[in-house]
Amino acid sequence: MEEVNTILNHLLHIVENMEFIDRLPQGTLHSKMEQRNRTITKIARCMLQNKSAPHKFWSGAVFTSVYLLNRSPTMVVKQKTPKEAWSRRKLKAIHLKVFGSIAYTWIRYANRTNLDSKSKKPMITRYNDSYKAYMLVDIDPNKVSFSRGVVVDEEVGLFQTSPEFKVTKPLVVTKDSGSST
Repeated sequence: MEEVNTILNHLLHIVENMEFIDRLPQGTLHSKMEQRNRTITKIARCMLQNKSAPHKFWSGAVFTSVYLLNRSPTMVVKQKTPKEAWSRRKLKAIHLKVFGSIAYTWIRYANRTNLDSKSKKPMITRYNDSYKAYMLVDIDPNKVSFSRGVVVDEEVGLFQTSPEFKVTKPLVVTKDSGSST
């Protein structure tokens, strides 16, 4: 217990003697935080508009934008992302999915009858590091769940209509016999 108190007192002494904030020009730190907040807000707004999601999902969009920014390279941390610099290990991006996409999840046999659907299609709203899973929102029963095993359709959001398939005529190239060069 004495060792913990010694360490905490040492850290408290270091924090009390920090003067780096006083050396910054007036408002520099504040303006950088405002700029970061604007960036987070813009990314969240784009994610909501991209999938036509209602504004009630703004918290998931903000959380996802911060999650993605922490895993994106910055000028401050050379050749690393902020999360890599903090955790000191290389991150994988294979689990990243598009915000607001439909995620098909399997319904366990005990929770359904023989004639019920074997899957449900909630919307991905955010990532969860503690569970290593996606946070899913099912609109019909208005439930939130976490799941790892999902099949994601990134093209369509829960509040979007299915994309229309456009059939185009093949391009026909003809020789122009009337021109001379």
